[in-house]
Amino acid sequence: MNAEQVIQTYEHSSSLESFLMKHCLRLRQWSLLISLFICLTVTALDFYRFPPEACYLIMLSRTSLVMIPLLILNYLFWFSPPKSILTHVPLLLTVFIGAGINHNVIHYFALLHDINYTEIGLLLIIMLGCLLLVIPVFKAGMASAIIIVLYGISHYFMGLNNPVLYFSIIIFFSITLLFLLISNSSQKILIENFYLIKKLHEDSITDALTTLFNRRFFKEQFKRLLQLSERNDCNLALLLIDVDHFKSINDKFGHTAGDLVLQNIATFIKQETHRPCDYCFRIGGDEMAVILFDTSQDKVESICNKLSALENIKTQHPNSSNTEAKCEEVPVTLSIGCAIKKKTSKSSCEEMLEASDKSLYISKNNGRNQFTIKNI
Repeated sequence: MNAEQVIQTYEHSSSLESFLMKHCLRLRQWSLLISLFICLTVTALDFYRFPPEACYLIMLSRTSLVMIPLLILNYLFWFSPPKSILTHVPLLLTVFIGAGINHNVIHYFALLHDINYTEIGLLLIIMLGCLLLVIPVFKAGMASAIIIVLYGISHYFMGLNNPVLYFSIIIFFSITLLFLLISNSSQKILIENFYLIKKLHEDSITDALTTLFNRRFFKEQFKRLLQLSERNDCNLALLLIDVDHFKSINDKFGHTAGDLVLQNIATFIKQETHRPCDYCFRIGGDEMAVILFDTSQDKVESICNKLSALENIKTQHPNSSNTEAKCEEVPVTLSIGCAIKKKTSKSSCEEMLEASDKSLYISKNNGRNQFTIKNI
């Protein structure tokens, strides 16, 4: 598994599919369990309702189309809960359509033996598939349509072509539509909540000025990425970046211009560290940090060289009255301190931070506008 796959697997827990599964898991679990209980109860009643010659075929139909898929789904959802709402959807559709076909088969035998067989069972099946299993609405609708059409065809060829049949089909389609609308509305509410929570979370971990991640998220993510690097036996690099003589930029051009300089530097850093497993942070006034997951000495040196190539940043001079002359080049350089944790190392966050900080101090002490790398 490469670095991008590791990060994607780690971040999957915060995806929409995962959020929906988390909030719908209990509903699916209990729906499947109760469905299995109802199926077992109805199966037991079949022995009293149908003659022995029909019971074998009924049991074969119910076991293969409903019982076995329900047992598998109950095991999967209770003992190995999925992380995504889309997991096991084909199997859920199979048990949904299978239950509908099974109902039609048993209803056929009931008509042959003049046994009263209620249609409530088909309504329960439609409610289960369209509403309680939280299957994607379009797929649930298509499965329902298949079941209802098969119901109509089977009754038509059994000679039950009468207004009551057409009325029943209309009722089934209407109830299906109602269940689908309820399911769709519920899923929309969950999706809106997910994006609202995600927006609030992003605001809480993002620096408003530079749009880099903030110091709070740096502490959380650094610890998690360090654990991931140890678990997956890969290197981890921490870069601490300081803008040289930033105070003099603020004194000369003003704080508004200084903010613009920081924004442009942040954009420059993000452009040079663009992998999905690279993370950029603003951890102080003019201090920034970069975490490189699953990297190498050569990659770190290459990125440090690119960041050290920064010489000028365009900014707006606040004292200029000429609109065409407002933007001018401001000399900007960066001092960088880097610590690389090798695969075999068991360094802590504090040790890496201390090593990076010492490397940054060396870069500054040696004249600034340079980088220092330390392996730990």
